[in-house]
Amino acid sequence: DVDADFRHCLDGERMHVAGRFRAGAGDAEIVVERGTQDAFREMGAAAVSSAEDEDGGWFHELGKNFRLSQKETWTRPISAGTSIKGPTTAAKATPDSRPKTAMATAMASSKLFPAEVKATLATYDMTLIGGFTPVILHDAAMREATITEARRVADLFQRAGATEFISAIVMDPDWSIPRPLTLDERRHMMEMFAIIDEICAEHGLNQVMHSHVQTLVETDDDIQMVLDGCDVNFCLDTGHMAIGGTDPVAFAQQAFDRVGHVHLKDVNLSLVPPVLAREKSLMAATQEGLFTPLGQGDVDIAGVVEALESRGYDGWYVIEQDTALTDGLPADGEGPIEQVITSMDFLRTVVAPRVSA
Repeated sequence: DVDADFRHCLDGERMHVAGRFRAGAGDAEIVVERGTQDAFREMGAAAVSSAEDEDGGWFHELGKNFRLSQKETWTRPISAGTSIKGPTTAAKATPDSRPKTAMATAMASSKLFPAEVKATLATYDMTLIGGFTPVILHDAAMREATITEARRVADLFQRAGATEFISAIVMDPDWSIPRPLTLDERRHMMEMFAIIDEICAEHGLNQVMHSHVQTLVETDDDIQMVLDGCDVNFCLDTGHMAIGGTDPVAFAQQAFDRVGHVHLKDVNLSLVPPVLAREKSLMAATQEGLFTPLGQGDVDIAGVVEALESRGYDGWYVIEQDTALTDGLPADGEGPIEQVITSMDFLRTVVAPRVSA
């Protein structure tokens, strides 16, 4: 069960769909099973209102021109949902009800307003963390459009009760292959980071910049450019930092004051070179096992958590298990949920004892 991100869909806008997926040649079909409130309550997950399409069906066919990339996965199986439009959002449990490492993905559909999202999550003692939000910051021609969209998303997050605005700096809306920036483009990017920070502050949010494969902040040099050029805080994604050549433990130690949010992700680094060389897509590498359960890859997850906790980090850790379903839908209780269970076991049996020692 995954949270899939589709672009260039029916209305030409960004659409996120929570649920199971399968992709065919030239098109995609999302099948989202209808669930019950009791099932959600048993899972401890964030419920999303069901929204049937006009024909009363429970699937949504998307346009032929699309790009697919997995984002944050559920910590428990999903068997409910709807076709969703809007930014991807992560949900957190309140401190008294669930551990820090628990998270789910909550979506706001066109039929579910932010206040309803907030109220629905509250019935499960949960609140939103925030959302992954691609933005274009280097292009002066996109300045006003980016500011307008950032305000729209920030307002949505604020009304839904979120706290984090997780920005990813893309080349264009299609996530084209990044190229070296001119000096003026770099300066404009740094200026825009400050503007997005101001917009977030106006809405009670914290911007955390997410370095990511195939974005303008991907490599160690890119990250250093941002560290030196502005004051924006980071989403320390252990997997994407490692892929780009940054040691996430060293980053946690040396740039602790700039860490505002954490994604825990492990990686098989032997599969990285063709991805960075643009010889293989991130999706293809994911299908081959690029992202492993925590503790089974090459990233020192325990070292990252230990470095952060030793300095008093009090933010959220999100288990982010990117995955790809290549052999049809898994049976209930199988598939990505098994990877997340493995990751949780690693955190409990390896990381927690090491941090508390």
